[in-house]
Amino acid sequence: MADESILAPVAALRLPDHVQLTQRAQSALAFIQEFQVASAEDYDLAADELKAIKTRAAAIEDQRTGITGPINQALRAVNALFKGPSELLEQAEQILKTKMLRYSQEQQRIAAEERARAEAAAAAERKRLEEEAAAQAAAAAQAAAAAQQAQAAGDTQAAQIAEAQAVRAQSEAAATATAAQLVVAAPVTIAPPAAKGISVSTKTDFDVTSLRHLLAYIATGKTFEEGDPAVAHPELLALIKVDEVKLRAYVRGLGTACNLPGVRVFETAVMSARAAA
Repeated sequence: MADESILAPVAALRLPDHVQLTQRAQSALAFIQEFQVASAEDYDLAADELKAIKTRAAAIEDQRTGITGPINQALRAVNALFKGPSELLEQAEQILKTKMLRYSQEQQRIAAEERARAEAAAAAERKRLEEEAAAQAAAAAQAAAAAQQAQAAGDTQAAQIAEAQAVRAQSEAAATATAAQLVVAAPVTIAPPAAKGISVSTKTDFDVTSLRHLLAYIATGKTFEEGDPAVAHPELLALIKVDEVKLRAYVRGLGTACNLPGVRVFETAVMSARAAA
């Protein structure tokens, strides 16, 4: 059961009269605006008025903090009341997202392997048909040559038979070549998991792996691919802090094409979910 005493100090608060507070402050301001410091006596009076104004300001501040103090205390207590359960639910959300993302990525891997197998099978079938078409075309050429030889020898019947064989083989070769062109990979039957209210996107992120290389590139334009760039005072590198907000905007603007020295760019999957209605 919640401790109702958390809100008790707030319930007992009473606000001062705003109009009265404002009128007193305006009256003091109007008096000071007309006040002239033209003599030593005026200076002493001004000093007294200044101390009186500071006293009034301190009294108003005490009134304010007398109200905001309990409110802030109650606010901290309320936040503490909900912090634990919120953190537990946030932990549960992250664990569940991690498990769902792991499953989704595994399904994508399996689908990619199936696509690769289907493409390989299609390529093998295309190659087989192309080789078959080439053999048929060769047979057609051979039959056509035989027909010419028979015709030259005066064997009309043999020439006609060879010509028919050549035509048939050429037709078969054309049909087989067309079939080879029409071979496509079988569709992948594994669909990525999907659920209403759940979406997965890719986010480009980065790590600064070498501040030396990054600073050297910014200063000189050189990449220093071999070895570390020389730094006159390496002990002062700790004084330099990368503006990660601006660097992240720069990296995301270029995506994986960003190749800043000393910066590792990578992509991560991010899952978003809407609360249940």
